[in-house]
Parts: sequence; C-alpha cells; structure tokens
Amino acid sequence: MGNKGKVSGILSIISGVFGLIWGTLLIIIAIVMGVKATMVTVINNPDGQIGLFILICGIFGITLLLIGVLSIIGGVYSVKRKYWGLGLAAAVTGM
Repeated sequence: MGNKGKVSGILSIISGVFGLIWGTLLIIIAIVMGVKATMVTVINNPDGQIGLFILICGIFGITLLLIGVLSIIGGVYSVKRKYWGLGLAAAVTGM
C-alpha cells in the first residue's frame, strides 16, 4: 500500500483549500452584489433577477465552504490513517 493514503490525503486537503477559496469568493461576490443591488437596481430591475443571482451565489458559496471543510478534515484523517470512512468521504467531496 505504501504512501497512497498520504498522497490521497494531501490531494484531499489541496482540494478542500480550493473549495474554501472559491466558496469565500462567491460569498464576497454575493455580499458586494447585495450592497450594490440595494443601492441601484431596486428601481432599475423590478423583476428581481439580480436577487436570484445573489441567492444562487450565496448558496453555492456556502456549499463550497462546507464541502471544503469536510474535505480538509477527511484529508487530515487520511494522512493520519484514521477513520477510513471520513477519508473516503473527503476524497469523494474533493472530486
């Protein structure tokens, strides 16, 4: 078996970090768009399409944050060679 557990754990951690970065960026985009939308587009956009975009960005951002955290935790346990099921879950969510 060798170092395959450590390699998969490290890759899961790297994938989790990318998930945290992208999730944070999406949440920042949702916050900035929310502030801009309340100032400008309430008058110009009565259909609420901007609000739907903000909601989708926020939901995807939070989901990516949660998956990233799970992937990092599972990757750490995979490197330590403990809790095989959590390491497997991290590998699946890292994909």
